[in-house]
Amino acid sequence: MLKKQRYLGSWNEKTILTDELLFRFGDMGRTAYIVLEGQIALYTENEEGERYALAVLGEGELLGEMALLTGEPRSATAIAASDTHMYVITEENLRDFIEQYPKISSYFISLLSNRLTHTNSKLAEIREAEVMRIRSLAEQLPEQLRDACISAALLPYGDILLLQQHFQIDNMREWIDQQNGLNELLQFDSTNQQHFTFSPFAKEVLSELYIEKHGHGARARRLLHAVEYYLSIDDLVAAAMICRGIDNAGWDCLLEYLQRITNRIDLPLVEALQGCPPERLASYPTVMLDYLHMCLESRNEAGYICLKACLELPQHSFTVDELSTLYIWAADWCSQSGMQQKALEYAALAQQLSDPVATAANRFPLIRPKWKSTKQQQLERQAGLLPGRQKLQAIIAMLLAVISLVYFHIAEPIGSFTEQGMDFIGISIAAVMMWIVRVIPDYIVALLMVMLWVMLGVVEPVVALSGFASTSWLYMLFILALGTAIVKSGLLYRFSLLALKLFPASYRGQFLGIVASGALLNPLIPSSSGKVGLGVPLARTLSEAMGYKDRSNGMAGLSLTAMVFYGFTAPFVLTGSYTNMLALGLTGGSVNWFQWFIYALPAFLLFSAVMIAALAWLFRKQEDRRSISIEVLDDQLKLLGSFSRGEKATVYSTLGAILLIMLEPLLGIDYVWIMLIAFVVLVVYGVLDEQTLKTSIDWPFLLFIGVAFSFGEAAIRTGTVDAISNMLGSHMSVFIDSPVWFILAVVLLSFVITLIVRDDAAVILLIVSLAPFAALASIHPWVLVFVVLLATDPFFFTYQSPTYLTAYYSTEGKSFSHKQGQLVAMAYGLAVLLLAVLCVPYWQWLGLIQ
Repeated sequence: MLKKQRYLGSWNEKTILTDELLFRFGDMGRTAYIVLEGQIALYTENEEGERYALAVLGEGELLGEMALLTGEPRSATAIAASDTHMYVITEENLRDFIEQYPKISSYFISLLSNRLTHTNSKLAEIREAEVMRIRSLAEQLPEQLRDACISAALLPYGDILLLQQHFQIDNMREWIDQQNGLNELLQFDSTNQQHFTFSPFAKEVLSELYIEKHGHGARARRLLHAVEYYLSIDDLVAAAMICRGIDNAGWDCLLEYLQRITNRIDLPLVEALQGCPPERLASYPTVMLDYLHMCLESRNEAGYICLKACLELPQHSFTVDELSTLYIWAADWCSQSGMQQKALEYAALAQQLSDPVATAANRFPLIRPKWKSTKQQQLERQAGLLPGRQKLQAIIAMLLAVISLVYFHIAEPIGSFTEQGMDFIGISIAAVMMWIVRVIPDYIVALLMVMLWVMLGVVEPVVALSGFASTSWLYMLFILALGTAIVKSGLLYRFSLLALKLFPASYRGQFLGIVASGALLNPLIPSSSGKVGLGVPLARTLSEAMGYKDRSNGMAGLSLTAMVFYGFTAPFVLTGSYTNMLALGLTGGSVNWFQWFIYALPAFLLFSAVMIAALAWLFRKQEDRRSISIEVLDDQLKLLGSFSRGEKATVYSTLGAILLIMLEPLLGIDYVWIMLIAFVVLVVYGVLDEQTLKTSIDWPFLLFIGVAFSFGEAAIRTGTVDAISNMLGSHMSVFIDSPVWFILAVVLLSFVITLIVRDDAAVILLIVSLAPFAALASIHPWVLVFVVLLATDPFFFTYQSPTYLTAYYSTEGKSFSHKQGQLVAMAYGLAVLLLAVLCVPYWQWLGLIQ
């Protein structure tokens, strides 16, 4: 008894006066009540707000418990029938009480069951009374008007003109106004006084009256006639809503009409078409593709459900072109929804149909990006191969690789090389041969190299895999994840548009805008190809808005400017490309973000001056065209909408990480752990979910990088570095004694090497080979890394540069020609040579060159 008093004593008490409202039907409820004295009346309410009595509760009775226990809105309205005093029970009160007295839960179950039974019974009585009232009102109407009303109840809305035409009624609106009872059931549209609607319950009762009087067949004919009428007045949504209630004849009528017109499926109609059977929609492929187009634009899942059902039909009338489009649409939907494996399956089906996919992609621009990325990658791979007969090259390369492995394994050590060093050289040459022809992926070659190191006893497994245990490898993982989040969010595109809005709308203004936005956005994403894939299509969009034709000087000038300042400025900041950290990691050097920026700043200013001058002069003769309308940029920003939660998290993480990396000398926090913090934030906020981490991060590249980081340690352990230095040191004296000649030699050697070896493989080869000589020349590893990074991406020949190929194929080769690109390549080569020489005094002043 004492415990019970303790619990009741902790509950609050409440008093309300007669006719005072306690709670209303539909309110959310977090409290229940026990009546101590007085009475509470419970009511239900209909859609018009009319109340119907359910019960009167007195002393000792409980109310409000259903909302408290279930979390559902209040199922009744409670009003004091007299002055009432009561206990107020909160969720915490009830939980503690049930924990103390477990048997009380069975009481609540019984109470809820009885209350629900009583309420349902009462509601049934109320419903029956309301049905009889509506039927009585309808029976009292004149026969002609009654038939018109019950007919209108079948439709989305009653149309006075339609009803007057069908039932030969004059002045129907006046007739309705004269019927007092009828005005209780319907309401006229405030924007169109010829249209009226019944309340949902009245609509249901009157529709039943129509069927009782005329039958289901007459109802179907009446609805089909209404579909034809709504199509005649161009109310497609109303027609589609009616079709849900009839057989395929109604849908065929609507779909045939839609097939005769174009671009008429808007968002409201998309919602209305969700009731269309997939087999009917599949019979009208053009309409179906337009419908799916709008579903994709509005991210409406109903489109994907419909598409799956249509593709599973045993027979369909899709052409190859249409089927290709459907597969690409499905791949795009799945990719954006995180179903990457399913997206790949659909993309593979589309790819099997080859060229028709391109035709379909041109017809449906929203699916074009996915097709373009697939096609672009294929073209880049083909163009990135050495010119000539690929099969013959592969055979020769594999033969040379085997010869290298066998010769250096059985040959006597040369000079100061050890047996392990000879094997290391043989394996390395074999790997380079395979990297040149790319018969198998680069990361597979790298893993095979590690396997041979261990099998032949060149180094121990712990050394062979040491790159994966380095902080540099972790940094590569985190920065690739950050880049994935930025690309996924679309932030770069948004910021590029905002930056371009700040500059004049003329060609010159947008030219400078592209230069500025490329330079400002350069640190934000660690991928040259990713930035170029954004910048060049954006420049093409601006060019088209100005009226420039494909490959005209105006379009080529803006597009190549975007290519240079979005992609080829990556070496000037630490976070501009993951290859920067790869190259620095190979030397074992350590440079923070701020140091890298200071070291490279004069070089960037010189490079920018040369390239701006060259681009302005090469494409100085543009046709007179209109200035770009700011509305073009505004429209693109409107399509992006407001910042999402994921975008905000990505912005804060990216800017925060870059700021902390810049302040690393002051804070003393290694950049790897800064990137780990940013990575954790993105995972916690759901920007990087499990599916994204599995499918969007380039894990093969990370395998390649891990081996690359092991390469330098293996070269040192086998004595290869010292042996090469001893062998070639005397022959390199002219270069070692002069930093200018050494750096020029590095630039020219890099240009030549990229004729054979490209991309990260070229960077690894050059850094590992030249690092010992740079040390002999008293040149800081950063200088070697910086010069190699700039010089290993020339595009004198198209296949030399992955960045150039990405830029060219990101617009399907329509923005500029290879001849125009080669003119810019000459300027790029000149800029690299100039800055390499002119920056030597500055680097000497900083102590980077002794």
